[in-house]
Amino acid sequence: MADSKAVTERTAEAETGRRRMAGRFGFWLGMANLVVLVPFAILPVTLLGTAHMTFHLIYIPCLIIGLWVIWQLKGLAPNRTLRVLAWILLAAQSIALLGHAGELFAVIQHGGFEAPYEVFEEPEHVRSAQFALPAIMLTILTMIVIDVTAGIRGLFHRSRRAELHGPVVAE
Repeated sequence: MADSKAVTERTAEAETGRRRMAGRFGFWLGMANLVVLVPFAILPVTLLGTAHMTFHLIYIPCLIIGLWVIWQLKGLAPNRTLRVLAWILLAAQSIALLGHAGELFAVIQHGGFEAPYEVFEEPEHVRSAQFALPAIMLTILTMIVIDVTAGIRGLFHRSRRAELHGPVVAE
């Protein structure tokens, strides 16, 4: 009898640990969405009339914070699929950071805040943008795939838990 009680307690502790881990993964997933998707959607529109250098000076720290958040997310991924997707997201975000740094370097070389519009046609800027833009698009696509995969996984495990333990009743 004591053995079955100990097993039940260990099972309950493991279940609580999994829930806590899933909660932390959910938090970091939300943070990743915030730092990956929001700057991409807002910064180009809000900084449209400003100097091109301003865009890069604001976007590069966003990419660095995104790398840190993605690193946290990667460590908490509950299965191999989400871990692989997090690694892809981390790699794409790193390439985007290097591309934006190259673009910023090209803008600084051609006048900084007073850089002419022709800086977009300079070879250094074009080469860097050839890395940055596809990497940002891959980052956004991967973030969407991670969101959908995590959502499907959550729905599957919720229905599976209800199937094994009965429906959860709020008290």
